[in-house]
Amino acid sequence: MIKKDLAKVFNNSAYKLYKFKEDLVEALELSQKAIDLNPTEACFFDTKACILESLGKYREALVFFEKALKYKFDQNEINWSALCHVYTQLGMDDDAKWAERMKPSSSDKKNQYMF
Repeated sequence: MIKKDLAKVFNNSAYKLYKFKEDLVEALELSQKAIDLNPTEACFFDTKACILESLGKYREALVFFEKALKYKFDQNEINWSALCHVYTQLGMDDDAKWAERMKPSSSDKKNQYMF
């Protein structure tokens, strides 16, 4: 249980750094620590993907978005806007359109990163 709780702390810290665009390298390290402790948590992969997207590392981001989708296909656990941007940057226009359609309405959104 402690490992999973610690993983959540790492992920939440990484997500906060990402959201405030502060020290994305540190955010990337924290997100990887979360994944190392709990390698089947979809939102941890999503956090790392979003950080990579912010750093312009689109191919790497796509790998982590795909892992997030593999572990849990939940509209509220994926940052669809960031995924759409990754697809667009990689010239994957049909996939970008799919990601755009998958975005939940604002009334459906929950704060999936904070536990």
